[in-house]
Amino acid sequence: MQLRPSALVLLLAALAGGPAAAHDHDAGSGSDQRQVIRLTPAEKHFLLSEMRGFVAITQKIISAATANDMAAVAEAARVGGLKAHQKDFANPDSLVHGIRKKAPQAFFPLGRETHINFDRIAELATELKDRDVVLNTLADNLNNCIACHSAYRVEEAH
Repeated sequence: MQLRPSALVLLLAALAGGPAAAHDHDAGSGSDQRQVIRLTPAEKHFLLSEMRGFVAITQKIISAATANDMAAVAEAARVGGLKAHQKDFANPDSLVHGIRKKAPQAFFPLGRETHINFDRIAELATELKDRDVVLNTLADNLNNCIACHSAYRVEEAH
């Protein structure tokens, strides 16, 4: 299956409105059924910054892929990869560990898989140099974003 860049742009536009825009046609009801993850302000900032980073990385990958610049795709993808974030996981003072204690166990595989998939995208861009494979892998990775944002919301603990 060939995925056109315009299809990814439409998908990202839907995500920009959040999962509610993509799935919840009764957004006016005000009943958000997603599970709440209560974090300190610093933990919330850390987590949401990482998610915004995923969006920025995704934009860079799409831009580079549409220009058929696989070196730039790989460079952008590596920034979001698991390998690039090992220091956070290894550092006992990292906010990651506080988030781990507060978020449900089902939350973590989504983030981990997202990081792993960015590493995979970097490998595919370097080894295969196939734009369609890269974009399809990125589209699959966005399913983790959709699943996470559909299931969870972050609030500051009081």
